Amino acid sequence: MVPIQQSHPWRATLRTAFQVGIPALLTLCLVLPLVVDIVLDELGETLPAGVRAWLLAAAALITAIASAAARIMAIPAVDAWLDRLKLSSAPITADGAAVITGLPLVGVGGAAAVVNLDPDEHANLVSLRDVLDEGDPARAALDRILTR
Repeated sequence: MVPIQQSHPWRATLRTAFQVGIPALLTLCLVLPLVVDIVLDELGETLPAGVRAWLLAAAALITAIASAAARIMAIPAVDAWLDRLKLSSAPITADGAAVITGLPLVGVGGAAAVVNLDPDEHANLVSLRDVLDEGDPARAALDRILTR
């Protein structure tokens, strides 16, 4: 199973643009000028007209940087590196266990089967399965992988 961020990286980019852009625009273009106007009124000055344009540009820049970061983070190699930091886009089950991805799979008679699993990888998966509780969904997933 490939995470949505990797299979459709532009969706992740557009989602991030909305998630960052709307708050950035609201904060920098609406709220901040009002706060600055209140402070300047107390000091007897007014906000220069060009400041709002600069704040709009700052909001656009923040949105563009966040969108570019989302697009870069959707690259499979970058996502694999982020997995080391526990920041991967890999799906997580309800109990918080990461879904096992990245095993080489091939379709066999309508079902997926694990191929190219060397003895060390197999032994590691068996060891992992053995330390998990009987009712753990991750153990059940490992059982399905190891019995194919």
